[in-house]
Amino acid sequence: MPAKLPGSGNGSALYYGLKSLQQEYLLRQLLAGMDLRWKKINQSELTCTLASLVAQDTAAIPDELAASMEEPESSILLLDQLSDEQINTLLTKIRQTKGLHIDLKAVVTKHNRNWTFLELAAELKREQVYMRRFMALRALVGKGEEILATDKTDDILQGLLEQAKQLLAAAQSGEEIDQDRFMSTGRELSERLQQLEQAEDTIT
Repeated sequence: MPAKLPGSGNGSALYYGLKSLQQEYLLRQLLAGMDLRWKKINQSELTCTLASLVAQDTAAIPDELAASMEEPESSILLLDQLSDEQINTLLTKIRQTKGLHIDLKAVVTKHNRNWTFLELAAELKREQVYMRRFMALRALVGKGEEILATDKTDDILQGLLEQAKQLLAAAQSGEEIDQDRFMSTGRELSERLQQLEQAEDTIT
């Protein structure tokens, strides 16, 4: 029978890659205060499925395989069987705790429970990069709209803004986005904004 995780609640939190014992202590204090179970994920468990990790029923992998794996660089918090209220409360407490920082957070779902932890880490990293690009493009669109709002007409800027808005709308609707197009549109929009700003500086 699998060993029970520390803590007496039904929900559990698994963490990986915290940078210090102090951060582990701070996180465990928060989890204990919410009556949540917890587990530290070790290198030997990176190829275990999320389902087996939360069930505390993991098989050790061969030493040679573990030695050849590239460990995720980011710290990760994995939550299982927590209510939305519990998740929001925990994330708020983490943000408010000085000295505690966790790069990536995820929840065990029907969709990902059979992924390995390494697969989850790769997907979280991809999503993090994607979100950073999304926010950068949205900021550029806002800046471009401010320029057009000053009664300036620029067909090139207008066209780029339309492309960018279409990409942002598609991303928000869950459509699969061509990342190269996403990046190239952002780059072209940024360059056009710089050109317009330089031209304005020359005039003034």
